[in-house]
Amino acid sequence: MKSFAHTITDPVGLHARPAADLARFAASCASDVHVRKRGADKEVDAKSMLAIMSLGVRTHDAVEFSIEGETEADDAPALRAFCERTF
Repeated sequence: MKSFAHTITDPVGLHARPAADLARFAASCASDVHVRKRGADKEVDAKSMLAIMSLGVRTHDAVEFSIEGETEADDAPALRAFCERTF
């Protein structure tokens, strides 16, 4: 399993558009991708826009991603790069 943290800099947090973008990118990964707001117990499937939005992630919140599967070595850095350039 690979994991990394990312701090959200989008001025409105992970609202509908960025949540949809994240879910779409995560769905392109063959690995299982989960995300949780740092400090929270709830972890959700990053391939679901509604699940991502249920976390209530705001600007400056840190989120933690976990990537697990046969292609995790490729999916994790791709997802990290996507997060850094998108939000």
